[in-house]
Amino acid sequence: VDLAIREQREGASGAKGKTGTRAFMAIGALLGEQHSFMHDLESFFWVLFWICIHYHGDGEDVGPTEFDNWNYESDNNLVRAKK
Repeated sequence: VDLAIREQREGASGAKGKTGTRAFMAIGALLGEQHSFMHDLESFFWVLFWICIHYHGDGEDVGPTEFDNWNYESDNNLVRAKK
């Protein structure tokens, strides 16, 4: 299975532009790399991360967090924060 992913992950998905919520974007997408499905998987991780840090187990919002500024950072600063 790992080799199958390695072989397929090099190909581009065909996406033409960079759109979406920047806090959820993959690091490679922020750096301008050609889009691949691995960027989509990483974006899913960032959405899950966001949900986990913003809500308690019972669904209650925890309020502002230190990560809320990710929506306003430059691409380079956001890449550094995610690394």
